[in-house]
Amino acid sequence: MERVRPLADLYIDTTGLQSSDLRKTVFSALDSESGTRMAVIFASFGYKYGIPQDAEIVLDTRIVPNPFWVKGLKTLTGLDQPVIDFLDAQPECPELFQKMCDYLDFYLPRLQKEGRSFVFVDIGCSGGQHRSVYFAEKLYQRYKKTYLCSINHRELPRYTSK
Repeated sequence: MERVRPLADLYIDTTGLQSSDLRKTVFSALDSESGTRMAVIFASFGYKYGIPQDAEIVLDTRIVPNPFWVKGLKTLTGLDQPVIDFLDAQPECPELFQKMCDYLDFYLPRLQKEGRSFVFVDIGCSGGQHRSVYFAEKLYQRYKKTYLCSINHRELPRYTSK
């Protein structure tokens, strides 16, 4: 497989990917508008489980206080309102989000101009449960009108299936 990988138009690491997320990723990459709009696949992950193999841009959120250590937030995820409220209140979050956007606003149009049809943007935190999910969602919301975006939270099944 490694010999033919360089010949592929699209490579997707399906490790830990739910079938519905795989479907969204494939359809984003193959969308009929993909000739004019690049697909951006946002994914959250936990560093303790490894960086995704298909990661092209990796953004680290571990400088933000971890909700895992806050009473009442440990078992929640970055999709839950109490975690969102906690992270919204952290002074590091708006600045980090702006820096991420500054980089992506510079980088993504240049990729598209080069003719790239898709890019993987992976956002990591310690466990992939709180901070990376929060930032991946914010980035997805920010860029979904400009690019063909999809989102995957690789580690959430570890935390939501209990």
